[in-house]
Amino acid sequence: MIRKVFCTGLSVIIFQVSSVQAPWTEGHKAERAFNRGKEFDRLVDNVLSGSVDPATLSRDVLELVVREAQRRQARRGKLKRKTFKKSKALAPSHCNVFVERDVQSAMGDFVLQQATTTLPCTLADRQTAKIFVMSDPLQLSQRTSWAVGLCGGLACDSAYLCSNGAQGIAVQYRAFGRSRRTVHLSDGFKDAFPALLPIIQACAANWNLVDAATLTRLKRICTGARRSELLVMVSSAEWPAVSRPPLLQIMKYVFNEQLARQFILQPLPLVSQTGTCDNVK
Repeated sequence: MIRKVFCTGLSVIIFQVSSVQAPWTEGHKAERAFNRGKEFDRLVDNVLSGSVDPATLSRDVLELVVREAQRRQARRGKLKRKTFKKSKALAPSHCNVFVERDVQSAMGDFVLQQATTTLPCTLADRQTAKIFVMSDPLQLSQRTSWAVGLCGGLACDSAYLCSNGAQGIAVQYRAFGRSRRTVHLSDGFKDAFPALLPIIQACAANWNLVDAATLTRLKRICTGARRSELLVMVSSAEWPAVSRPPLLQIMKYVFNEQLARQFILQPLPLVSQTGTCDNVK
């Protein structure tokens, strides 16, 4: 303990100052480790730039510097491959693109033509497109949901299209229409959703569309795993009558339009959010 005495005109003031230092906390240790890490990073930078001669370093330190330089080189190579993958993510070859009307109006003819020329790609309808451009790729319209769900492809926004995958948001979908299924569309479904019929017929390459009589025969002969290949799609008006036993015990998959849409949409993990395109194939 240190005693310090200060004299004033009227009194003597004695201060006692502790010579014991405050304990070394985890925060102090973390700060020291951070500072040492920054010092080492600067040392590596200086060695790589030629400001520090490697011959002046000890063998142990030089080994650490070489190891860090190799790690940085590997990381740069990985980023370079990732950037190249982004540049090829949308259109490794010529492809068809469908652009929603509101997006076309917002982009304008000149920007849209410039984007499709750069990729290159061709504007097409939903049935033949592999890239679907919309304002919000996480909220698909009804017809686009069926097209991308059955044909597979990429749903993205205009920023993703114009930057060739460097920016924007995109989600890739599996092609459910390639799965072998026997499908019956009820008359009520056809009457309620006439715009979906050409999409289903064009995109569901491996679907066998059957009438009611064929479905009845197949229900009798299909058992076990084969029964899962039978799909029945009905209108909302027909749904209450078929959405309860015993039909659901006979038919494993009976859907109204909304449930069928959810069933066929099979997204892969998020492809791009602000330009991350690792999952594009």
